[in-house]
Amino acid sequence: MRIKGNSLLRALYVAAFAVSGYASTEGRHCKPFNPLLGETYEADFPEKGIRFFSEKVSHHPTVIACHCEGKGWKFWGDTNLRSKFWGRSIQLEPVGVLTLEFDDGETFQWSKVTTTIYNILLGKLYCDHHGTMQIRGNRQYSSTLKFKEQSILDRNPHQCLVAVEIDKATT
Repeated sequence: MRIKGNSLLRALYVAAFAVSGYASTEGRHCKPFNPLLGETYEADFPEKGIRFFSEKVSHHPTVIACHCEGKGWKFWGDTNLRSKFWGRSIQLEPVGVLTLEFDDGETFQWSKVTTTIYNILLGKLYCDHHGTMQIRGNRQYSSTLKFKEQSILDRNPHQCLVAVEIDKATT
């Protein structure tokens, strides 16, 4: 992503990128890929200029680290989960930081929001992402994304409100 001279647009694209990771969970009825300890996944798309590498580095607790490079940017992070079982649902709280760095030195960091999987024993299985995601930029802009928790009466599930703030200390 080459966006020169427009940090606000870049901050908005980073927020969209952070949210896009949740799109594949709509309608998912099985758990995601769970690799063996030390197992790696590698993807290389030379026509797009993208390389991706991930590895399961710990089994208990499960920690997966990844690194991705593209034209003008690098992305890396590690993820771990804290889980809480509530009888009919399980709540997954991510632990770890994701970092996106551009070649001009601008960096954004964030952590994922809480995911709750409902009806794990009976009923239609579904998941909901909720909480606040802070995307901290090292220059002018940072973002706050609020994922609205779904309710039984809610007709508009999966809402996310985005606010981009100007960091007064760096302007």
